Amino acid sequence: MRNFFTTGAVALCLFCLNVLSAQAYEWVTLAPVNDKHEVRFEIAGYNRVYHRLMPGESMYYDIASHNHIRVITRVDMSNTDESEIVYTFRLGYSDKKTHLFARASTSDPKVEYKGTNENVGDERIIEKNTPRSAKRIYIKLAEDAPAPVYFRIQRDRFETIQQENFVLYTPSRYSTPVTVSVREKELTYYGVDPKGNLEVTVNGPTVIKVLGRVMMEDHMRREIKFPLAIYEDTVLKRTVLIKTTASDIAVLPDHLDRRASRGDDIYINVPSGNHVYTFDLPENEYEAILRFFIPESDLSTEAR
Repeated sequence: MRNFFTTGAVALCLFCLNVLSAQAYEWVTLAPVNDKHEVRFEIAGYNRVYHRLMPGESMYYDIASHNHIRVITRVDMSNTDESEIVYTFRLGYSDKKTHLFARASTSDPKVEYKGTNENVGDERIIEKNTPRSAKRIYIKLAEDAPAPVYFRIQRDRFETIQQENFVLYTPSRYSTPVTVSVREKELTYYGVDPKGNLEVTVNGPTVIKVLGRVMMEDHMRREIKFPLAIYEDTVLKRTVLIKTTASDIAVLPDHLDRRASRGDDIYINVPSGNHVYTFDLPENEYEAILRFFIPESDLSTEAR
């Protein structure tokens, strides 16, 4: 990615914006029907349940009526001296028809098991929009797999956001802002910096509305897809797959060789307490710019 950002300052801006009812993503962790080796890791202070699959084993999860599934994997690196390991597994909606996935991983120092560091790989995530006819998701590990793999399977949970008056909210840390002109009105966005300089600090419980755009090359006309990873207190909260095309009305006055994509709304449920949100582009193919809002009724919480 191009790095057109520099260090910025802390500010809080207000701008009223009425929005209609929407839906926010949250995730519910599932357990396999044929339960396999449950393990509870402590990761950056959070308790996370995984299920270990040994070479040659398989397991399945009931996913009926839930068409958005997230598969989180971590490889067991305790029996290797290599700094990086490549592992494979098979995933599918039928026991007889699965697809092969391969992932590379290095050890994650944040993972602890029963109070001691565990040699477990970084998390790797797959998000799938599953067919309505799908009832189960099957996972298999080959007999010759190089190591056991830990799986954490989640389904989506939608929570309705009532009609609310949202106000513009400036990140607590950011790089140089990017101006987007929409119908001659200049709006400020903040770039997703590959160095992690974009942070939003919020007191919950509340909801963050994120309006995301991509800075596209001027010649781009096709639909593009890109994942946006959202971290809550350094732990991955969710990865959103955004589909968008070039905007007919948004202009980047300071980057005339680029085009702004159409805006896409994302909603983040913030639990109780003070939380820091950071953002990343796992594939680093596009430059994303974001604009943040919170409900006006929650401004009193921020003042505490």
